[in-house]
Amino acid sequence: MRLTLLGTGTSFGVPQIGCRCPTCTSADPRDRRTRTAALIETRGKRLLIDTPPELRLQLVSAAIDHLDAVLFTHAHADHVHGIDDLRALSVRQGAMLPAYGSRATMAELVAKFPYIFDPSIVVPAGTSKPELSAYVLQPGETTAITAFDSRGRRDRPARRRPADVLHASHARAHARRPRGQTAGGHRARV
Repeated sequence: MRLTLLGTGTSFGVPQIGCRCPTCTSADPRDRRTRTAALIETRGKRLLIDTPPELRLQLVSAAIDHLDAVLFTHAHADHVHGIDDLRALSVRQGAMLPAYGSRATMAELVAKFPYIFDPSIVVPAGTSKPELSAYVLQPGETTAITAFDSRGRRDRPARRRPADVLHASHARAHARRPRGQTAGGHRARV
């Protein structure tokens, strides 16, 4: 299994627009970071975690030409506003891309981007749209992630149990609870 951190910057990205601090004015390439996204790969299967505004640049830079599923941790703009960039992949793959997230996250995405999740919305000839199918992760329940297996076995879905994690003062995000960690634990990993 391989984990690629596609972006590790803040919700502003680094450098920030208009900021003159030492990090934002640094010539060090490590101080140029796009917003958060990650890719998990195993035996040719790929799970994308979040779709930040720089998603196209991130996927091109990492030479990603297909995905098997997308996991949305939460619906903040810095984690989802690159969703339209999935169009190139869903069109090329000729199929709807499975998208997973909490009930609140998926409801917000379907409301914000109905054209992406509703196959009855047809675009004009000569154009295209991203096509995703929404799957809700239930807290405390193990969910099979379509066409992806973290143990590297083909044709067997990965099984994940999400845990709610407080993110900012007004939102919850989904994370994967480490083995042996209790629901009240302080650590979580995505």
